[in-house]
Amino acid sequence: MRSHLFESCLLELVERDAWLDLFAAAPEGCVQKFGIGSQRLGNMGLLACREIPIIEFNRAMSVGIVAPTTETELDQTLAWLKARAAPGWALQVSPPARTKTMEEWLRSRAFSVSGTGWTKFKRGTSPVAHVPTPGIQVRSVNTGSAEAFGHVVQAGFGLPVGSAKWFAGLVGRPGWHLYLAYEGKTPIACGAAFVGRGVAWHGIDATLGEFRRRGAQTALIGRRIEDGCTAEFIAFTAETGQPPAGQEAAYPSYRNYSRAGFTPAYVRGNYKPA
Repeated sequence: MRSHLFESCLLELVERDAWLDLFAAAPEGCVQKFGIGSQRLGNMGLLACREIPIIEFNRAMSVGIVAPTTETELDQTLAWLKARAAPGWALQVSPPARTKTMEEWLRSRAFSVSGTGWTKFKRGTSPVAHVPTPGIQVRSVNTGSAEAFGHVVQAGFGLPVGSAKWFAGLVGRPGWHLYLAYEGKTPIACGAAFVGRGVAWHGIDATLGEFRRRGAQTALIGRRIEDGCTAEFIAFTAETGQPPAGQEAAYPSYRNYSRAGFTPAYVRGNYKPA
């Protein structure tokens, strides 16, 4: 039980730190334009982005992971998100933090689990199986390709155009390893790794619409694992939406990470107000 809790802490905290640093990297113009805000509250990370109304940008992370969240902290978290986040925001509560007391507090505030949740993946440092991706080359992002990286993130996820500057600003920040996949000279997909406590969090995986289903994400995941093993990271983690039971193979992100040797650690619930 204790080792499971320690593992959950590592997986959750590196994700929390990656997103808090991503929000800290936002240029002031983007902060004002998109209503970007973030905060540490105890061990939790709080994110808000009014003009990008998806859970990834509007949530509470690491709820009750390092230490049990108090009722006061819970109410402070809800108040912060209500005041700043876009509609549809959520509290993400992983199984170790889903105590009877926490469930009672959330139920009394009319919160319940929404949807199927997110799968939290983990992976050790075994070599990645080679999967051919003909015509795809993966390169590290530098200052010369920062603008291209920002564009692929923005266009691949369908985010507001001005947000490209936000993601381009990650280039050169401590802990970040950024990659682009190219077809010829054209950047077609992106991925990132953020390293904390020796664990590499994989995220910001996007592919331009007309270049999907060509193996770009497989190549990007493989390159990040190879580089991480060379750098002697101790583990890797990522998360994707949890598919309905029996439909895992139909969900590209879930399938790509599973094929690369990532295994589900747990499913994290998204709690939303009624």
